[in-house]
Amino acid sequence: MSEVKQLPKREEVRLEDTWDLEKIYVNTEAWEADFKKLEAIIAQSKEFRGTLAESSEKLLVVIKYFEQVYRLAENVYVYAHMKNDEDTANATYQALNARATSI
Repeated sequence: MSEVKQLPKREEVRLEDTWDLEKIYVNTEAWEADFKKLEAIIAQSKEFRGTLAESSEKLLVVIKYFEQVYRLAENVYVYAHMKNDEDTANATYQALNARATSI
């Protein structure tokens, strides 16, 4: 009879076989700071309602604003999603991923 193999637990995986997510955020606290920053930036979007036709300069401001939002949102989402994928049983990273997805 063949031996049944099991996946190793996350803490048993060699470091060189894992993602280096510190290139995105050094820790969850840094992620939290950017998440809060993203929430605040998104709240500012209401200021742009009905202003796009005012001038080309205003349109440029809005484009730069959305570029900032998308770049920050990408980092927030990718980090949370990949941390969740590292160990899908970890409730902390499930919550981060849910928050990142919902924002």
